Amino acid sequence: WKGLATGLQSGTSRLKTEANGVSLAVNGVLCPLFYISFNQVNCQMPFEVTGQTRVSIVATFAGITSPTEFARVTPVAPGMFQGAIVNAVTNRVISSTLPARPGDYLVFYMTGLGQVEGGGTTGQVVTGAQRVSAGFRAQVNWKDVPLDYAGLTPGFVGLYQVNIRLPNDLPPGIANFSFSLRENPLIGITANFPVGN
Repeated sequence: WKGLATGLQSGTSRLKTEANGVSLAVNGVLCPLFYISFNQVNCQMPFEVTGQTRVSIVATFAGITSPTEFARVTPVAPGMFQGAIVNAVTNRVISSTLPARPGDYLVFYMTGLGQVEGGGTTGQVVTGAQRVSAGFRAQVNWKDVPLDYAGLTPGFVGLYQVNIRLPNDLPPGIANFSFSLRENPLIGITANFPVGN
């Protein structure tokens, strides 16, 4: 089979934790499934493992359980989705043909930003603003810019977004965006994007 986007549990706003006989458990918590295929499972890491440094992972397929594997986990591991820098007003992806402009509000879609204030609910579609707990900083061309929002994206499961406003004096060309932990700038992500006049 080619692959299966798993979808929501019937009558709920929660992702399925089993599809086509496939499930994955981390520290005994069933993971919400985004996608499964013959050789790949994409799932949400359960919020319940917050604070752990090592987790157990067990996969099940058609009633057969895999040997237990162990993995190291960190509180945050920021990652950005390719093509996921969007103009917040027009909702268009920033590209060479639709560059950002000085003063624009941008949304960067990410993963791995960790726990949210008040605690996240594993597998649940987010209905309102849920800011990340960790202290992050955002920079454009190596200068700090205010973070308007860093947290879970309403209407999705496990998708984070970072919202910033570009400086009015941003020159045209290729700009650098950097998003990192305040206390450890080595833990973060960078991306380049085009800026027009």
